[in-house]
Amino acid sequence: MSNGEKEVAVLFSGGTDSTASAAILAGQYEAVHLLTFARHGFFGADNSSYNASKLIARFPGTRISHKVLETTPLAKYVTNNRRWHYIRKYGFFTLQNCGFCALLNHLGTLAYC
Repeated sequence: MSNGEKEVAVLFSGGTDSTASAAILAGQYEAVHLLTFARHGFFGADNSSYNASKLIARFPGTRISHKVLETTPLAKYVTNNRRWHYIRKYGFFTLQNCGFCALLNHLGTLAYC
């Protein structure tokens, strides 16, 4: 992200890896946007708030924001758009659930930025 300031967006699950990444970036950027994505069938997205609040307290000189964004409509579109066409054409060598989840998170981040 850039609007003249040093800002960065982080895909933030609240786990060890994303929390450590956000902590490193908080020392390098003026603003850090922690993005957590929630969709139907995905549980525990709100748990990320615990470590987000810890980061906010630990880095008072950095503007850290945490957003839990709903991606169910996007997930429905991506998973259902021509899905059966591609399964008939390529069999099950198509993107499946874990791949869709990662793709949705990255699309959501691009849309946010």
